[in-house]
Amino acid sequence: MAAYNICPLCGAHLDPGEKCNCEYEKALAIVAGNHRQPVVHELRISEKDFKDVVNGFKTFELRKFDPEFKKGDEVFLSVYENGEYKRYGAIYKITYILSDCPQYGLMQGYCILGIEAKKK
Repeated sequence: MAAYNICPLCGAHLDPGEKCNCEYEKALAIVAGNHRQPVVHELRISEKDFKDVVNGFKTFELRKFDPEFKKGDEVFLSVYENGEYKRYGAIYKITYILSDCPQYGLMQGYCILGIEAKKK
């Protein structure tokens, strides 16, 4: 039995009995005028990690926290090796952001982005 529940709307991991407020927060953001269109962030990635992402083995990115990262944004993973950009990459959607969790070993100032391939 899982020690957590998953919100069917946003995919957030919730403690047993915890209710997700994703729809409430989204409505508040729209009313407050804080709703924005998804942004594309360009991130460097090694060729080895890029291959693991493309093949579906790696579904996350560990990064320095950037407050501009928002769930629903996209990341362009640009392959970067030996001090130069290669001429290929791919776009993925941010599905989850984990930050400020030193109790789980995630250092302050870093985050883990859950990513998935864009649906065509």
